[in-house]
Amino acid sequence: MKRILNICVCMFFAFCLLVSCSSNASNRQDKEKLKIGVTSIPHGEILENLRDIFDLGFEIINYIDYEALNNDLLNGKIDGNFFQTREYLNNFNLNSEVKLIELAEVHVEPLIIYSNKYKSVDKVEEGDVIYIPNDPVNRDRALKLLEQANLIKLMMDFGEQRYVVAENPKNLVMNEVEVNSIPSFYNEGDLVVMNTNVALENMIFPHISGIFYENSFSDEDKVNVFVVREDMRTSVKLKEIAHFLNSYETFKFINEKYKGFVKPVF
Repeated sequence: MKRILNICVCMFFAFCLLVSCSSNASNRQDKEKLKIGVTSIPHGEILENLRDIFDLGFEIINYIDYEALNNDLLNGKIDGNFFQTREYLNNFNLNSEVKLIELAEVHVEPLIIYSNKYKSVDKVEEGDVIYIPNDPVNRDRALKLLEQANLIKLMMDFGEQRYVVAENPKNLVMNEVEVNSIPSFYNEGDLVVMNTNVALENMIFPHISGIFYENSFSDEDKVNVFVVREDMRTSVKLKEIAHFLNSYETFKFINEKYKGFVKPVF
């Protein structure tokens, strides 16, 4: 009985230590200037706007490497990030021992087929070359968009848990490349499939060059989220940023700035 009591006491103090460490980490960050990693458009612009309006003291760090954004958050180089969809986050967490969590859902931006050659997907010709993202989430998303445009038919490879092309009637050539390199192929390829933020960062505008749009505005997996480490979920400053990301001022900024190509979800 005494042994059981000792074990219970040890477990209680271990739990208290864990809570204390988590709280101390959170409190320590609250006393320091937070660093938030972003992709520049629209995420960086959205954060800059609310930082200026509400006079918030955090640093915005721009990235072009999606993978580095989550890895740097895990390693403590940054305190939060704002760049990814819920689907991308969930896929990352599947392969990570330490989980990242969302503090706020903010907006949706569709994946779009762009072309410097065509005004409609109906004009796509035999053997045309298409560039799509190579990361698992955006790759499958791009393939599904091409299927919605009636350019290909897909089937699920259940062994690899990914989509493969089952029918390609026009013998389209699909090249998978790193997501941020896709704009460099805009003039070289016949079609490119890009995230809205990547296109806008490279002055490629949906209303000019977009020829087929993903219907993602009602898809919860496509929502862009503000993300932190699980041990930082109680940080007052991070929760403050999350709160203002869902403010009327942010809602107004997104609608006025991006003219419907980026839509708030709150």
